[in-house]
Amino acid sequence: MTPEQAREAAAVMLAFADGKKIECRIKTGLDPWVEVAGDPLWNFAYCEYRVAPEQWEGKILVHANGDIACMEGNEPLLNLPGWRLITVKEVIH
Repeated sequence: MTPEQAREAAAVMLAFADGKKIECRIKTGLDPWVEVAGDPLWNFAYCEYRVAPEQWEGKILVHANGDIACMEGNEPLLNLPGWRLITVKEVIH
């Protein structure tokens, strides 16, 4: 294991210690990432590990005509007719 690989492994292990969800896959890269159930075995010779991507949450502005704007910097739109502030959450299949 190279020093860079050791840093990457340590970062994932620290994320696990902090309560983050961890995913793994066989090193060929052909298999999909799967969430690790329970404690990881940390078999870096055969598997690669990563912190599971988190779902995005945020607020967007939606107009009655279907237009969409991000919230950041567009607060004045809230005072115009037809705009609504919507809280959204990414859905991962």
